[in-house]
Amino acid sequence: MILFKEVSKVYKINNKEIFALRDVNLEIKKSEFVSLVGKSGAGKTTLLNLLIGQERPDRGRIFFEEVDITKIPSRKLFLLRQKIGMVFQDFRLLANKTASENIAFALEVAGFPQREVKKLVEQLLILVGMKEKADNFPFELSGGEKQRIAIARALVRQPDLIIADEPTGNLDPINSWEIINLLLKINELGTTVILATHDKEVVNKVKKRVVILEDGMIIKDDKEGRYIL
Repeated sequence: MILFKEVSKVYKINNKEIFALRDVNLEIKKSEFVSLVGKSGAGKTTLLNLLIGQERPDRGRIFFEEVDITKIPSRKLFLLRQKIGMVFQDFRLLANKTASENIAFALEVAGFPQREVKKLVEQLLILVGMKEKADNFPFELSGGEKQRIAIARALVRQPDLIIADEPTGNLDPINSWEIINLLLKINELGTTVILATHDKEVVNKVKKRVVILEDGMIIKDDKEGRYIL
């Protein structure tokens, strides 16, 4: 489903070349759950930005469902991103909209009929266990509840891939594990999940594939690995 072939990304800082990624080869199959780990500056964010076309590699090629991302014109990247749902550490909910309105907004912008929007929003609220909080605004929700709504929003287009970038970074251990269990449930339903995280306890408990980055290179790739650095 996802293939990185000899991918490198270089930034120039004070006339000096700094490798964010160096000769990365990575294959992720459909319906896999992959934990992407590494210290700050290891290259996780760069890898994810390349995958969604936000940045371009300096060398190598990146494929998503047999399409070469590196050759997609900027004006057509939205077609790629429709297949990818993003979940962030800071939730990125609209403060002036309720939980259900936050989920509905992405569908309304895309021109979905209101009847279909209402049906899909209700289904997603049930999936993430937030039906009772549909009319609450973000300031009335806990961190874990906000992240559940953010995950529901990421699922509105039934994406083939969910990228969760430090989704538990602002949560306590109990809420963190509830969010991870939700991502595991989504994965069991067939959606590929990439979890980028610093949380060793979460990675070790999940017991899924672990890809470890260090200095822009993949130093370990275990089918049922642990976070070892």
